[in-house]
Amino acid sequence: LTELLGAEHYNPGALAGKPAGESLLVDLKAIYPLILEYSIKDAGAVAENSYRHALGFTKLVLAGVSSKWQLRLHIWNNAARHEEDLHNHRFDFSSLVLCGSLTNDTYEVGRSPSGPLFGYVEDAVPSEQLWRFTYQGRYWARRLSTRRIPSESTYSMEGDSVHRVL
Repeated sequence: LTELLGAEHYNPGALAGKPAGESLLVDLKAIYPLILEYSIKDAGAVAENSYRHALGFTKLVLAGVSSKWQLRLHIWNNAARHEEDLHNHRFDFSSLVLCGSLTNDTYEVGRSPSGPLFGYVEDAVPSEQLWRFTYQGRYWARRLSTRRIPSESTYSMEGDSVHRVL
C-alpha cells in the first residue's frame, strides 16, 4: 500500500492519472483489497491511532506514512450525530462513501467584527494527545452549495475550502 500511495507524499492524482495539486476525484475502490490487507496485518497500529473525533465520528487511521498522508475510515453513527461545525482542513483530501450517504455543505466566509461565528486555528499537540485552538476573531458565512453524496461515490476538497458534513 505504501508503495502504491508513495512513502514521501500522497498524490491522489497519481491514481487517477492527474498531476499533483489538481482538484480531482479519485476512484478509491481500486485499492479496497490493499486497504483491507494492510489493516488486518497491522490491527494494533490501527487501534492505537484511532479515536472518537470532536466532530462526532469514529476515526480509524488505516494506513499512513508519518504526517505526509493518511488513509482513514470515518464511521458516522446517525443516532449520535450533532450539527457539525463549519471547518476547513490542513490538507486536500478525497473521500469515498462506502455505505449510506452524507450531505456536504460548502461555505464562503469572511471576517466581521459583529459576525455570528467565532473563528479558531487548530494546532495538534501529538505528544500531549490534544488539540490547541487559538481564537482568530468573528466571521460571517454564506452557504455556497449543498451536495448529497450517495454510497459508492467519491468527492474531493481542497484544504482551504470551508464545509460541514450533515
